[in-house]
Amino acid sequence: MQSNPSSKSKSPTEILELQLEILKKIYELQEKQNIQPGQLPLEKKVNEGTENFKWEYQVEFIRADTEIQNIKEYLIAKFPKWKSIPQHTPLAMLLRLNGLGENGWELVHMEPIPSLGAKEDIGYPITGVIAMAGYIYSHTYFCVFKRKIK
Repeated sequence: MQSNPSSKSKSPTEILELQLEILKKIYELQEKQNIQPGQLPLEKKVNEGTENFKWEYQVEFIRADTEIQNIKEYLIAKFPKWKSIPQHTPLAMLLRLNGLGENGWELVHMEPIPSLGAKEDIGYPITGVIAMAGYIYSHTYFCVFKRKIK
């Protein structure tokens, strides 16, 4: 069996020099292919191909409430085995969310809000009041949607 001349033991200095050589070649390839450090060559950039798009945004308060028109009927049809539908189940938002999705809107943020004022301002409890009052329940959600403008 023939011995490979490159398989002989290398000193720590030689190993470091080889590693540096390999790293230099990697960085050169990354620069040629416009690959960011830490990115694998085959990874697709998150925003790749969307540079020519503009986005339209919509904000909306969506209530999880089966008393809203058509919601209970929708849930009964979707979940026929459900005997008792809780009034504030988050599933009560499906009809509205699916409707927005069918029109090209993508949900990018959803957050329950403690209370909604008469002027549609968001109310938060004063610090320390939560501890005294126990839990604060909400069935109103602040939602942000986006879709591409063509």
